[in-house]
Amino acid sequence: MKSNKIFLIKVLSNPEVKLENRMLQEFCDCFEEGDEYNYAVHDVNGLDYIFLRFSDYKVDKVCKVLDRYIKYDLSEISGNLILGNEGDLLNIVKSDEFKSFFDSFRIDNTKIDDVLDKINVKGINALDDIDKDVLAKG
Repeated sequence: MKSNKIFLIKVLSNPEVKLENRMLQEFCDCFEEGDEYNYAVHDVNGLDYIFLRFSDYKVDKVCKVLDRYIKYDLSEISGNLILGNEGDLLNIVKSDEFKSFFDSFRIDNTKIDDVLDKINVKGINALDDIDKDVLAKG
């Protein structure tokens, strides 16, 4: 089952070289078969952005691994994605590489009220195909 949340982990420091392989192995051990479709990693100026579409429990599990090796910031970005407030993440969210990951999340989680809120804040011209489909189905 896919989570109705997306979390962003901004990696602020890289692990020591001698610990990097161990961290990556422990990180991968947090996931099960099929989970590869529920996370994405993108490099921005040498630091990784990790997007997780998992339950709070699994995100906590990943963070416990990362806590031992690196410094990072964790934030939930679900609401911003649904309302089109990607900010500095816009290039990642709209890139061909990750578009299906983020679009799938929006298709599964955007409600009519979210689209109406977007119209109130940004105007009708801010709607994209996903927003229009939600309205049409409503």
